[in-house]
Amino acid sequence: FPGRFGMFAAIPLPDAEGSLREIAFALDTLKLDGIGLLTSYAGKPLGDPSFAAVFDELNRRKVAVFVHPTMSCCGMSIPNINPPAIDFSTDTTRCMASLAFSGTFGRCPDIKFIFSHGGGTMPMIVQRVGAGTRKLKPDELAKLMPNGFVGELKRQYYDIASVAMNPGGMAAVFKLFPTTQLFYGSDAPFGSTTRIAGALAKFDLPEAEIRAIRRENALRLFPRFAA
Repeated sequence: FPGRFGMFAAIPLPDAEGSLREIAFALDTLKLDGIGLLTSYAGKPLGDPSFAAVFDELNRRKVAVFVHPTMSCCGMSIPNINPPAIDFSTDTTRCMASLAFSGTFGRCPDIKFIFSHGGGTMPMIVQRVGAGTRKLKPDELAKLMPNGFVGELKRQYYDIASVAMNPGGMAAVFKLFPTTQLFYGSDAPFGSTTRIAGALAKFDLPEAEIRAIRRENALRLFPRFAA
């Protein structure tokens, strides 16, 4: 069903040269829809300078890049709690901060980043992370984040997998991100597609915005599925 399903390519980071070759093969030969990344590789967040050439190439190609969290470090073990329940959202926030403060967001405005789970914990602690900009001189900030820290976040894209069932979390997501930047996400097979769909239907939003989150926002990024 090529008109209903697409695919993101995995690339072999932290091998930057191998990743550049795989990007060319995935997009030019296989004609895939974008690139799928983890939030960190070998302990390095995506904003690390060693990945800069990869993001410059993705920017040149104006690629959609889906980012899913992984475990970047060894956290404290808490009985009866699966570590990703806490650490995945934290790692997404760490990754987004890395891309902003490294200047990757500002340098690569044509990459269409899609972050999982409503941007992790970023909507809840955005003021704490953004406080780091006070250490930058105005010209440094303008170079790294031409739209400002929050502005750079607002122009990225976010799926609502997992967070959709959390009214408090979604309130923060709606407060920080425009609904034009939000996508339905299932988190399958770990999440419940029916529960997320049911939660989406209960959002206190105009029907047009619900419809946009369900489908139309994604079609702007992947217009081949509109046919």
